[in-house]
Amino acid sequence: MRIDVHSHFYPQEYVETIRKFDSEKGAKITGINFPLWKSAEERIELMDKFGIDAEILSLSAPNVYFEDDQLSLELAQMTNEFGAELSRKYPDRFVGMASVPMLNMNDAVTELHRAVEQLGLKGVVVGSNINGKRPDDPEFEPLFAEIERLGQPIFIHPMSPVDGPRSDEYMLTPLLYLPFETTICVTRLIFAGIFERYRKLLVILPHLGGTIPFLFTRIDLGFKSYKECRAKASRLPSEYLKEFYYETAISFGRPTLLCTADLVGMEHIMFGTDYPFQRQLNLPISAVEELNIESELKDRIFAGNARALFKLAV
Repeated sequence: MRIDVHSHFYPQEYVETIRKFDSEKGAKITGINFPLWKSAEERIELMDKFGIDAEILSLSAPNVYFEDDQLSLELAQMTNEFGAELSRKYPDRFVGMASVPMLNMNDAVTELHRAVEQLGLKGVVVGSNINGKRPDDPEFEPLFAEIERLGQPIFIHPMSPVDGPRSDEYMLTPLLYLPFETTICVTRLIFAGIFERYRKLLVILPHLGGTIPFLFTRIDLGFKSYKECRAKASRLPSEYLKEFYYETAISFGRPTLLCTADLVGMEHIMFGTDYPFQRQLNLPISAVEELNIESELKDRIFAGNARALFKLAV
């Protein structure tokens, strides 16, 4: 069985709404080519073609992080209801993940409870930055507290970089800046003490954590060397990082997968594709299939770890 924990959707109503408010209310999405969700039947046909049994669906950038509070709330409600309806109609194929309007904490916490308790969504997407603000900003802490209390996984997804390239002629944003967005965000959250204060948070990092697996020792060294890195956290960063989950999208190479698994264990690796931004679904599947590990461990990566983390019946 294969469960894709990193699969995106852009409902047509969402795209039409933010295009209408582009620039006027801080959407800033002119020129972005959104891969629209066409139909559940089309997506299921593709899943069947590649042997993917279920998808955990999430909204990707720009998510619902706009300057206008009402617009952000309406977009969150709209997309959460869209995901919940898919989960109800196709319970064996789709699981919706919640988006919340993080620039207004009252709205964010209220929508979190509605999405989880009323709509039945599982997990919450948190951007690597929220309109330029990092999630370790104290204003976002009430949301982390509620996510932990509800026992919901957090999927930390890279957003448009805070300090991106002046031009993208070599496509450096998707190639390099986005993995570093994840790396910077998670490292800041550790040093800010978020995972110290909320030790039961269940964290999923896409793209095998960006560059985090290759920087474990360096981040630990920073913790040991600089007192400001130790001010709010009591453990080595690697101790927190080993408790997180890492999904396989984009990072298809065998050495990359084995490096991450060697650090955190196969029980913390999950299968993901990043569809529709990654359309060659054979690549992430082959990367796991070709690992020289026991079939039981492959099964855990493909489905077992996700089933346990999200408490799935599929």
